[in-house]
Amino acid sequence: MFFNTRELITVRHLLQWSTCHEYLGRLKTSDEYPRRETAPSPERAGKFILKVLNNTDEEFLVLNMKLTNANIIDGAARVATLVKFQEGQIPMVVPFGQLPDDVAWRPHGVAKEKFKLTRFSPNSETLVEAFYCDMEPAVQQKFLDSHVTLLKLEDLCDADEAHLHFELNGLRVKSPSYASDYNEDEELQKVCSRLFANDAEHLRATLGYISGVLAPVARCEVLRLMTKVLDNADEAAEGSESGTLPRTTKRNRHGRH
Repeated sequence: MFFNTRELITVRHLLQWSTCHEYLGRLKTSDEYPRRETAPSPERAGKFILKVLNNTDEEFLVLNMKLTNANIIDGAARVATLVKFQEGQIPMVVPFGQLPDDVAWRPHGVAKEKFKLTRFSPNSETLVEAFYCDMEPAVQQKFLDSHVTLLKLEDLCDADEAHLHFELNGLRVKSPSYASDYNEDEELQKVCSRLFANDAEHLRATLGYISGVLAPVARCEVLRLMTKVLDNADEAAEGSESGTLPRTTKRNRHGRH
């Protein structure tokens, strides 16, 4: 495994790479990588598109090069945003004061057929939206000629690729990949001992459905989350002046099965 030097490529190149035929080498994403959000908000996506259009984006797209393919380790949502914008699926949503010149716009969230410019007077902070197809050819060309930065790795194994994805996205503090003392059976028993029997059985069955290369990581995260929820319920109950225990805490205190 080694890093190549940083590489600047045009948005045009990235879009072609993302949408070309399979045998030419499509950019790949893994559905097994959990992400903080499935898609960025319109405002966040618009901010990113504007930064790319102005050539001021400083983030890296991290790729793992495997044969003719490239797996996206970090940056899948950003690539999808650029593709969807160029294909007209989403607009660029930005404050009116940041909108580039020669770009047709309308108020954000207002249907095109209902918008009449003479009846709308935005201030600099008003959110407006602009679609790629409504931009002047020169602005479209500027967008396609803008650059994004790639950081490439070569032939990273699946486990190391997953490890790096989690590191870059800050999605976990501890996992089976990092902790040699982690014992899934013991952690599961600790959680189940704090649940009613039917809920414990439900949890065991649900964990059994999880499969794939990251299954141990996913099960670990589920157990960590449930432990945190149960602990928080205990703390909330202990701090209550009324002394009424939440249902979850009752299970914790009495160890019911």
